Amino acid sequence: MRILLIDDDIVDRMSITRSLKATQENYYIDAAESASSAREKISAQDYDVILLDYLLPGINGVEFILEIKQLIENKNTAIVMISNMDDENLAIECLRAGAQDFILKSGINPIMLKMAIAKSVMRNELESALKTSFNQVKELAERDNLTGLANRFIFEESVALALKQRKRPCPITLFFIDVDNFKKINDTWGHTYGDQLLQRIATRIASCLRGGELLARIGGDEFAVLIDNVKSPAEANQAALRILQVMQSPFSFDGFNFYASLSIGITIQSRDSVDQDQLMSQADIAMHKAKGLGKAQICYFQESMQQEFIARVHIEEGLRHALEKQEFVMFYQPIVDPVNNAVNGYEALIRWTHNNAVVSPDKFIPVAQESHLIMDIGRWVIQDVFANHPPFRNDNCYLSINLSPLQLKDPELLHFIDEQAAHYHIKPNQIEFEITETAILDTSESIHTLLAEFVAHGYHLALDDFGTGFSSLSHLRDLPISTVKIDRSLLLTEPQDKREKMLRGLSELIFALDLDVVMEGIETEAQAQLCTALNIHRAQGYFYCKPQPLSIFVSVQSR
Repeated sequence: MRILLIDDDIVDRMSITRSLKATQENYYIDAAESASSAREKISAQDYDVILLDYLLPGINGVEFILEIKQLIENKNTAIVMISNMDDENLAIECLRAGAQDFILKSGINPIMLKMAIAKSVMRNELESALKTSFNQVKELAERDNLTGLANRFIFEESVALALKQRKRPCPITLFFIDVDNFKKINDTWGHTYGDQLLQRIATRIASCLRGGELLARIGGDEFAVLIDNVKSPAEANQAALRILQVMQSPFSFDGFNFYASLSIGITIQSRDSVDQDQLMSQADIAMHKAKGLGKAQICYFQESMQQEFIARVHIEEGLRHALEKQEFVMFYQPIVDPVNNAVNGYEALIRWTHNNAVVSPDKFIPVAQESHLIMDIGRWVIQDVFANHPPFRNDNCYLSINLSPLQLKDPELLHFIDEQAAHYHIKPNQIEFEITETAILDTSESIHTLLAEFVAHGYHLALDDFGTGFSSLSHLRDLPISTVKIDRSLLLTEPQDKREKMLRGLSELIFALDLDVVMEGIETEAQAQLCTALNIHRAQGYFYCKPQPLSIFVSVQSR
């Protein structure tokens, strides 16, 4: 054991040295007669124990303990204070400063000194172990164990601190970053690959930063960046563009290459009154807005988004309440033959009455999709339509029900439909389910298998809103559909001669594939006549009838 004895009194040094040797322990004893000499020795050599005299020329013991603690930082060295002063308060002060023990020179003898050194070493080892344990717990509390980045807790703390210490004119800037379609990546490749991907994405994002920013993983596939020295929005935009750019190279796993993209929401502190929660909420709102714009998008927070977000939250809360309180009602819109106005089908359309006002489906359906409430709402629609046995249903008149993209990912959907149909004695061939092209953009085999099973169980399928968005002709060829519903927007195409030629060509193509056509959005007699001219025998729109509650059609039929 290596011991450094620091004492300016030569008599005391010699006396203590004799006591140390008398213990017959294997001590290597070094001595310093001044603070400056001690500094040199401590800097040049590691010691197990330092015996420190309280009174040294030019410095007292407490001050020197604090200095020594800095010199021996991260070293396992115990400090024993020795003094001629029998002062309890002084002893406590030395222990608080970092000494492991305090002994009086007058009481020093070989046995007492041996015990003091042993206890001090033991205490120091215990303190070191506690410090190591604390640092490990602190690391776990502040670090994401997958990526090694800061976690959400430390990120929130850092944002709050940055706001408190902000130096004008540089506002605080936050990036919230989300991996596009990460769930699909996880489902396709497995969680092991998903975790590796997150690690590599973290590395790529970090490579785009200048060094003064804080990068954190704040959720499953969400990252965040805190920048407190951005001088302009353009500078923030350049940083975001660098992040998107670095993601353009593929990731390679076991010889397979695939791509991942990010959506980035950015907020730049606009006023001093904003707090950490508000700033993070703004970045989160902007990030979700970016995801709504498509893949690899950047979106800056605007105040109007806050109101939009609050409105969406209220709608979501209202939808949950509506499911519990049965606030939904089904309306029906006839599908007619333009030649003789005979009704050959009805489309079931959900309506929501909330606080004595009708909420537009355009407002609540997107929220239901985003919140996944559409799964429960969709099942309610199917059950309600089947349960009410619309009296106008017959072998020549079918019911059309919309299915959302999310519903098609429900592995129990078809089983549920079959159960409801059997329970309410519904014939499958009287039901047509409408799907959009968005629902089948997922080219996974499971979606196509599910659609084939629908047909095998006797149900019909219609491709809705054709003519908008993607409108792939391969879908007409490959999907097990029996009907194509042409979107109303094609009726508004200008000029008129181009509109008629386009609709004629499209309808003839669909007929050539042995598919039926429904023209949506008929609002004028001229449009109805156009359907007749194009040999289209199924049409719907306000020209014929607006969507109405079931009671209206029951009343009409009873007359």
